Amino acid sequence: GTRVQEDPALIQKRIEIIFSFSNLCTDFISSLLANVMQQEAFWRPSTASCSQFRVSTTNFITLNVEKNNEIIRELRASKRLFEDPEFPADDTSLTYAHKKLNYKWLRPKELDADPEFVKDGFSRFDINQGELENCWILAAVAAITQRPDLLSQVILPDQTLSGAGYCGAFRFRFRPFGREVEIMVDDRLPTKDGQLVYAAAHEGEYWVCLLEKALAKLHGCYESLIGGLELEAMADLTGGVCELIPFKREDGAKVLENIKYCLSKKLSAGAATHTEILGENLESLGLTSGHEYIVTGTVQIPHNGKLVDLIRICNPWGPLSEFEWRGKWNDNDPRWTPEQMKLAGLVKQDDGENWMELSDFMKFFEFLTVLHLARNLDNGVTGAEWNGKYIYGEWYPGQKIDEFFEDNTFLTNFCDGSNQDGVATVVISLEEPGQRNIPLEKRRFSVKAVDIYKGANCLRRPVYQVAQHPEDNQRSVVFRVSLPPGDYTVVPQTESPLNGKRLEFLLRIYTES
Repeated sequence: GTRVQEDPALIQKRIEIIFSFSNLCTDFISSLLANVMQQEAFWRPSTASCSQFRVSTTNFITLNVEKNNEIIRELRASKRLFEDPEFPADDTSLTYAHKKLNYKWLRPKELDADPEFVKDGFSRFDINQGELENCWILAAVAAITQRPDLLSQVILPDQTLSGAGYCGAFRFRFRPFGREVEIMVDDRLPTKDGQLVYAAAHEGEYWVCLLEKALAKLHGCYESLIGGLELEAMADLTGGVCELIPFKREDGAKVLENIKYCLSKKLSAGAATHTEILGENLESLGLTSGHEYIVTGTVQIPHNGKLVDLIRICNPWGPLSEFEWRGKWNDNDPRWTPEQMKLAGLVKQDDGENWMELSDFMKFFEFLTVLHLARNLDNGVTGAEWNGKYIYGEWYPGQKIDEFFEDNTFLTNFCDGSNQDGVATVVISLEEPGQRNIPLEKRRFSVKAVDIYKGANCLRRPVYQVAQHPEDNQRSVVFRVSLPPGDYTVVPQTESPLNGKRLEFLLRIYTES
């Protein structure tokens, strides 16, 4: 065919029309987004002054350390016992409404002839829940007793209830909202009829009671510890990211794989029972509905010519025989042979820990809680599988569209990691400050969401989106996503009205190392 030579001026005119149409589309999209941004029901974040990545916990000062050091120096010099003016031994430390309960506050030496802070090391069997409905906390504490490197960051060393070092003051460190704070309490504990009201002292050791008191002080009162999820407590104790993994009864192989992975990496794993199962009475089987347990082991044993997978669970209520598992493979099940008991390391005693068949675990439990740690953020703890970034920011009303795209998106690289499977797995947490300083019925958390875009272009459709359900009313949303390796932009947002107020957030991005 004959090639026709087109007029260069005509070609230039066509190019100008195409670019004009493209710019018109872009302006139209930006206009739509700007209109959305001005509505009260939807706000994007602004973090122009605080969007730097946090790369090390050493960049942040632990609050209260110097103040507590000075108090202890003065106490030891004057040979006085600490009486905490910030968390007094009276009704104001018990409930939000300062309800008069007539508890008597006693020190361990007034309860035991020879009390100790800890005997023969910290153990999950030291934990006995009291009258508070705070199994979510005690399950997390029980879990990290299996990780001395983590527990040593929570409980300061060389604390004692006797000798020259004793001054009635005890120190603990927590990481609410990712920021480390040291809490010091005195050792006066609430009692009724000569018995501890809350967490019990196991065989005369008081570290659990005092740790529980420090958490009550952190949040304002003992009542603030009622009700919660283990993932919240685990995050506050360790500074890590905790993922809630729901499962169905048919997911047994996958759940077992997750549990084995966590145990092999010494990562804490918890589990919660269903609140209700049609046609089943959990209490008659020694389980409690809607209760937090920890998973402490797995084993495969031969039985009747088959291999049976067992899961070991631990109840933070401690050695209460009426709440020990009574189903298949309980401590007293006649199925056990001496060989099987040796293989499972079974000790027949009322210690709150039991083996159960995987099929029963899948039937009576509904989700796992898994702790994730970042090796570059968590003071070199062992088992950390991630590289982490902390980003503090805040949402506020009236954010303009150009400011949003300039300051409020976070570009990061999702890498494949060491397993080289061609997929980048990422765990992301978006969190706002806790509200345990106010009663449960008054807590109102925003509805949080995260968009992930490929590359730096946020005008395209996100490659992944996740959002809380409006009725969740939880302080954080945590999710895992697997995408092709590369650069991605992560956009944290809230879909709740801010009512003219600013709201701080913490975005944590854990990528494969």
